[in-house]
Amino acid sequence: MPDGTLQAKQLFQAGRQINAATNARAVFQCLVDYAAESGVVDLAFLLAPDPHALDYLKISNLWNHESHGLGSGKNQFLRGQHPSIQLIEAHIPVLIADGSNDSRLDPQMQAVFSHLQAGPCAFLPLGTEMQWMGALVLGRTKDKLFDQPTLQPFLNLCGQASVALNNLLLLRETNALYAISQTLSQTLTSEDAFLSILEQVARFTGIAHCRITLFDEQTRTGRERYHFDLASNSGIAVANNEGPVFPMGSGTLYALLQNKGTPVLCMAGNKHCPADAAAFLADQQLNALYCIPI
Repeated sequence: MPDGTLQAKQLFQAGRQINAATNARAVFQCLVDYAAESGVVDLAFLLAPDPHALDYLKISNLWNHESHGLGSGKNQFLRGQHPSIQLIEAHIPVLIADGSNDSRLDPQMQAVFSHLQAGPCAFLPLGTEMQWMGALVLGRTKDKLFDQPTLQPFLNLCGQASVALNNLLLLRETNALYAISQTLSQTLTSEDAFLSILEQVARFTGIAHCRITLFDEQTRTGRERYHFDLASNSGIAVANNEGPVFPMGSGTLYALLQNKGTPVLCMAGNKHCPADAAAFLADQQLNALYCIPI
C-alpha cells in the first residue's frame, strides 16, 4: 500500500483531472487510472448505462494487471433481465466476497469476474440521490477483502466524479434546450415543431426511435402522430388512421401519465406496466418505453 503522502498526491492529481474532464468517459478513465496507480487493487472498470443503447449497462475503461479483455457481447447487461443490476444500481457501496460465486450476482456477471480472475470486489456508486450514473468496480485476485480505510479514498474520488458527471449532464441539457428553442423559433407549423423536438431528443438521448402520441378526447384514444428514426436520420408524420392505438380509460398508460404528471418508465415483463403499454412493447419487440407527458 502506498504511504500517506503518495496516496494524497495521487488523490489530488486524480481530482484535478476529473475537474478538467470534458466528457463522462474521461471522468471514468481518471477513476480507473487512480485505481491502477493505487497499488491496492488488481482490476478496475466502470459499469454504466450504454450511451448508445440505454436499455443496457456496459463495462468500459477496463484495466487489470493481466491485461485480460472481455469478448464481444460479454460487456453488456440488459436491464430488467439480470438480478445483479438492481443490486448494483443501489446508491450504496456493495461489497462482494467472491465475484465468481456470489449468489447475488447473476451468471453473466459471475462469468466476467471469473474471466478476470477476481475474488473480492466492490461496486462504488456514481451519481446523485435522484439519478444513478454508474459504478466504479474494483477487484482483487487474492482473497483479501476490502475494508473501509482502503475504500475511503475511492469513495471520496467517486463523490467528486459524481459532481463532475452531474455538471457535464446539466451542461448537455442546457445546450440541448437551447438548440431546441432555436429550432422551434424557426419552425412554421406544429408538424415542424413536433418533428424538431423529436430529432433533438433522439440526438440528446441516443434513443433510436422517438415518437409523439396525441390523445383525442372525442374518440378517447391516442395514436402515434410523429416518429423520428435516429439510424436513418429521418422524421415522419404518421397518418391519422395508422400507428398503434392507446385507449384513455382507467388502468391505461394515459391514466398513469395523467395521474403522475411526470415521466413514466414501462419495462417489458414488469407487473406494474399498463396492459396497453405492455402490448405495444410486445408488438414493437421493445424492452422499455419511456413516456414524457407534454
